[in-house]
Amino acid sequence: MRLTGVALFFLVSLFTMPLLAEKEREMPVGVYLSWELANAYAELNGRPITEFLDGSLELCRQKGVNTLWVTNIDPGDLPMVQELCHKHAIRLVANACEGKADSYYVDEAAPLRASLERMHAVATSTLDYWIISDEPEGRHVPNLAKYAGLLRQHDPGRGCALVVTLHMIDQIIGKVPLDMAAVDPYPFFGPDDPNGPHTAEASIAHFRRVGEHFVDVCRAAAVEPWMMPQSFAEIWGGYRYGEDGMLFAQSGSYLHWMTPTVEQIRWQVFESLRQGAQGIVFFQLFPTMLPAAGSQAMPDVPWKDVLLKKETAAGFGALLTIYGKTTPQFDELGRLYPVLKRHSKLFREASPAPAVPKWFSSLPEKVRWAAFQMHGEGEVFVVLVNDDFERPAVVRLSAEHLADLVTGRSQCTAIELPPGGGAILVQERR
Repeated sequence: MRLTGVALFFLVSLFTMPLLAEKEREMPVGVYLSWELANAYAELNGRPITEFLDGSLELCRQKGVNTLWVTNIDPGDLPMVQELCHKHAIRLVANACEGKADSYYVDEAAPLRASLERMHAVATSTLDYWIISDEPEGRHVPNLAKYAGLLRQHDPGRGCALVVTLHMIDQIIGKVPLDMAAVDPYPFFGPDDPNGPHTAEASIAHFRRVGEHFVDVCRAAAVEPWMMPQSFAEIWGGYRYGEDGMLFAQSGSYLHWMTPTVEQIRWQVFESLRQGAQGIVFFQLFPTMLPAAGSQAMPDVPWKDVLLKKETAAGFGALLTIYGKTTPQFDELGRLYPVLKRHSKLFREASPAPAVPKWFSSLPEKVRWAAFQMHGEGEVFVVLVNDDFERPAVVRLSAEHLADLVTGRSQCTAIELPPGGGAILVQERR
């Protein structure tokens, strides 16, 4: 579901965090963890959860991760996760209420306040944001607004955040008092899936349309926008894992989402930057649960013509395998995340440039670009993205003294964008 060629330039207008502005911090680049998966795979690998998570977070640190977004955790486990995050120099975003998302919408303030107090009692300075909801609906706005108000009273020093779906952006953002929000427009559906984009062109258009609108709405509401790109697969029906951790969808099952390729992973990073995201957290770190015995009934769905006719490899289904090993997708993030961290200030303090720099002598049709400028009359930089997941794109430059911050090359006269890749161009000081 993705092959075309476009490289994009764009706009990164980043305003500082309302509650955490006093903290000099890197651009948040991270991973999402459903807490029950960490426990499940620690048990599978015969290791205590503390030891298993310690090893997993060390791998994250090696890949440049500085943010862990964890959900479904309780006050008993939060201290251990905070301690390990601190050890590996990783900031934490965690659910503010115990249990799963349903408990976020309770009507009575007393149980909610008690739950907040239990979580807050064990929170440390490693935790930057409390998550008040994961994909709420419009009907939840009144309770979420109360929830956010209680949170601000109880813990005013931390940010208030949530994840919103594409359909709820306008109903949630600006209606609930938030400091940060993430959107999850997962773009890579299975082959011929009638429920979502399953070609390169459709996947690109979907992610771009949702992300651009989300960032615009967040800016208008003074909410910091983060993107939550896709690194997972989802299968309805039968599936199994191979000896190396490869996920296989069995014949007759519905392959709802495909694991993005390395090219699609890098594209989501550059496209998120293009849209103006101030943080990037991939969903998710570990694959879907091992199938339980007797739980693999084939789906009874109306779109039976797209059910798999034979067993199909669906990728590793996450950034780490079921055995806690890194995947090629995580290796690619390990190349890109350090670049974004090194230039955090550039992204956080830039706005669209008032004039377009004339830096190109030849720009392929499938390359897009945008220019940005540091506050005042500061440094100008340009971001490019190649929408083609199969072919590189060569951009020829006419201006002198240009450097690409992604590759570290200086005095560039031409740059080659890899499939799905991008560049960040600056004019070197002379």
